[in-house]
Amino acid sequence: MAGKKGRILVVEDDLDLSEAIKARLVYLGHYVDVAYEGIEAIRKAKKMLPDIIILDVGLPGKSGYEVCAELKRDPETKNIIIIMLTVYFRPEEITKGLEKGADFYLNKPYKSEILVAYVNKALDTKNPYELSESKCTLTLNCIPEQRIQIGLKGVPNTNDQSDANLLISSDSFVQRAGEAYRNESRSNIKTIGEDLYRMIFSDNDKVLGTYKYACGSVNDPLLRIRFMIKRGLLQLPLEFLFDGKEYLVLKHPFVKTISGIEIKKKHISPLFLNHLVEEKKSLKILLIASNTRPAIPGVDEEFKSLKSLLKNIFEEKGIDVTLRAIPSSEATYEGIRKELKNCKYHIVHFAGHGVSDTEKSSIFFWEKKNKQGKVIPMAVSELRILLSSSDIRFFYLSCCYGTANDDPSRLYEYDFLGIADGLVHAGIPSVLGFRWPVSDSGAINFAKEFYRSLGEQGQTDKAVFDARNCVSSNRDDFTWISPILIVQD
Repeated sequence: MAGKKGRILVVEDDLDLSEAIKARLVYLGHYVDVAYEGIEAIRKAKKMLPDIIILDVGLPGKSGYEVCAELKRDPETKNIIIIMLTVYFRPEEITKGLEKGADFYLNKPYKSEILVAYVNKALDTKNPYELSESKCTLTLNCIPEQRIQIGLKGVPNTNDQSDANLLISSDSFVQRAGEAYRNESRSNIKTIGEDLYRMIFSDNDKVLGTYKYACGSVNDPLLRIRFMIKRGLLQLPLEFLFDGKEYLVLKHPFVKTISGIEIKKKHISPLFLNHLVEEKKSLKILLIASNTRPAIPGVDEEFKSLKSLLKNIFEEKGIDVTLRAIPSSEATYEGIRKELKNCKYHIVHFAGHGVSDTEKSSIFFWEKKNKQGKVIPMAVSELRILLSSSDIRFFYLSCCYGTANDDPSRLYEYDFLGIADGLVHAGIPSVLGFRWPVSDSGAINFAKEFYRSLGEQGQTDKAVFDARNCVSSNRDDFTWISPILIVQD
């Protein structure tokens, strides 16, 4: 039973044959589902996203050719490998199947050893990033004074709403979070998280019931949680949610989505990365360090660590990388302006100073090279114009100690999130920002673990989840709780 294991959909209307194929593949350690006709096959394929479909040509309803053609037209299913089965092993039949997108052809009857060989070959030739991970996502649309809209996708899809309105004061929680940071109080963070969990989950039987049902039903051990929020709730510390035993962000990949924003580009995903491999295109990354006054040693250290790491991470998966790395000595205001205007990078990582409020959210750069001249702010309003036609899919705003140029007592009012909000409104589909500045070592370790995970599995929410858990061994360093991932899709 050695070898790579996969998720396989068998589409065969002969009950005895389909069960025989399933039994053989299950014995070898694969996860297998069965469909008996064409429409059912398409429905199951789109829900299951298997690695391989073993597809009979002669099916009731839609034929195998029609099923193959429809799945290969759909961006979400086009990379599924299809092994087509037919009793008509004539050149014209093979040609027809290949034209519809079949990857392999197998004549019936056949020996099971041959089918297993085809399956092993198919798994060996798949793209570097799996599309078949069983995704279960709990979406909670939270608007104060309204019922919580509940969406569950994957086990199976359900939609509901809470019986009562959500009674929550964002300003109060934001202020409490700021006080917890100033006092370096993990116990206060826990108390805030318990209060939020009670108001959103415990006080709403349908929310809590759906959450517990999803946790107990999903095949993938990772239930994903998405909060749909209005723009004004971005600072609400939902990342603090604590269920009495653990913080939810350490149990689940966790994202926020701002409602009412139209995004035209797709965020970083296995589908996007596989497309680069198929098209033999480069993943383009812009790495910027901007260590302006006051100096922050962690900015340049993070830059050096990532410069040597990023190419290797993705190239190990067979993805060509074009990396443009701009150190602090070269990161001038005008130079960065030129790089960002209509830029063609897919990922931008910025480490440096930032200040954020509703009027003057900015990141900062030197006027001249070699850290000479004035320090010039690049306002979010300018960033929105520069990036409006960019190809950026993910923007990482790193945040070491000192990266909020303000009185520490006001950090809860002037955090780094206004910049992230501005980038989302510029059309960037995925942005990682930080609620508070974090330790230099914490920021560096988090960034390195994030990109290691992203390079391995291709999903930003899972990468944040993995990085959080990696750095959470020291819970007194708020690196694990500060990051906030915003994903628009």
